[in-house]
Amino acid sequence: MESVSKPILAFIRKATTRDIVLISLLLHALAAVCKYSGTVLASPSQQIEYDYPVHAHWMSMTATLPPKEWYSEKSWYSMDYPPLACYIFAVFGKVFQLLTGNMFEYSLTQRLHDSIIEKTLIRGSVIVCEAIFLFPPIVYFVRRFYARKLETREQNLILLFALNLPAYIVVDHCHGQFNCVQLGTFCGAIPW
Repeated sequence: MESVSKPILAFIRKATTRDIVLISLLLHALAAVCKYSGTVLASPSQQIEYDYPVHAHWMSMTATLPPKEWYSEKSWYSMDYPPLACYIFAVFGKVFQLLTGNMFEYSLTQRLHDSIIEKTLIRGSVIVCEAIFLFPPIVYFVRRFYARKLETREQNLILLFALNLPAYIVVDHCHGQFNCVQLGTFCGAIPW
């Protein structure tokens, strides 16, 4: 075990904030290539509504419909996220419609978004949101709060753990969710 920990500790000792953020983004990207929570079907005729296809559906719905229709019961899975998340879905959905043509067009019967392009775009959008909304306030907190209390090595370890919480990675990356926006907004709003 010691032979494995020596290079990791050496990295943590010498790492810059940029190194830790890049390693974290790489770990999150690796999680994003795993199977998602909608890959199992009850039977060929009956689809089970898992998180990933629901979020993909919401992305196409918010990009196509006006905001007043986002919370209607017309769709096969109506929106149950707060407006901030809906607008994030809508922005990325619009961008993806421009990039892919009609691949992200909304349909009442549209269920699974199974193409590799859709999966890559949706999961990539989570990583973009993390880099913009979540990582900066966490880095700022760790560096500012612990500046006089801990050595750089210890700050780096805390930062590495804070940016790579397993439960968070699984929820946001494997399911295509944008919890990073709300979590980052909350962290950024706290007066450190």
